[in-house]
Amino acid sequence: MLVTSAIRDITERKLAEENLRELSARLLQSQDEERRHIARELHDSTGQMLVALSMILTPLVQNRGEIDPESRDTIKEGLDLVGELSKEVRTISHLLHPPL
Repeated sequence: MLVTSAIRDITERKLAEENLRELSARLLQSQDEERRHIARELHDSTGQMLVALSMILTPLVQNRGEIDPESRDTIKEGLDLVGELSKEVRTISHLLHPPL
């Protein structure tokens, strides 16, 4: 009877370890999927808004006749910030993508 209970204890432990491995694998897969989703959203929606903002501001900087130099400089600074933010979003999006 002692041998039977020892075999059962080992079997139950092995089963528990296998269940833990499967749960860990599912958790990692869920994390990868969520990271991929967030990266896609950042790249697609936020990236598109930044491009649109840049397209709106660029003609204002190029219009030399109607805008005073101080305002043009402020708009140029805003465009520079949009460019930097766009790079940051691309970098974060890239880092969020799980390795293949």
